[in-house]
Amino acid sequence: MSERVELEDVDVWLMEECPRVEFRNGSRVWCLYGHRHRTDGPACEWSDGGREWWVNGLRHRVDGPAVERANGQKQWWQKGQFHRADGPAIEYADGEKEWWFGGDETTELIVKMRRLYRRWALRRFVRRCARRWALKCAIEWRPPRGVQFAAMLEGMDGSL
Repeated sequence: MSERVELEDVDVWLMEECPRVEFRNGSRVWCLYGHRHRTDGPACEWSDGGREWWVNGLRHRVDGPAVERANGQKQWWQKGQFHRADGPAIEYADGEKEWWFGGDETTELIVKMRRLYRRWALRRFVRRCARRWALKCAIEWRPPRGVQFAAMLEGMDGSL
């Protein structure tokens, strides 16, 4: 259910979940409690083809650029800050790029080093968990009656 309210140069669609403002030039903006907000698509669709994703008044998108300009420029935002962990946070139409991480400008090398460190740390964590699980299983497992535990360990290199 929606109700249309016409103002001088905008049409406001008052819907139950999120009101939509439509400008006469074709631009559309979704708002919630006075802030740009939309979770199922871009909160701003401009008449020139540009789109912007907003959540609770902050530019935010996890699965792609939060701003797509009509000229081809793309900007990655999270929680109102430039942020991209796997590439440049701003890609200009002419091919120039800017690297940002958590709202701080950085370099391509630093972003790549962070990504490599995260991969290394994850692998290390998985190896440690696997070792702990193997040790836990070895401690909980009891040898059959009459078998000496030391005899069972013969031939094992001990590299858990």
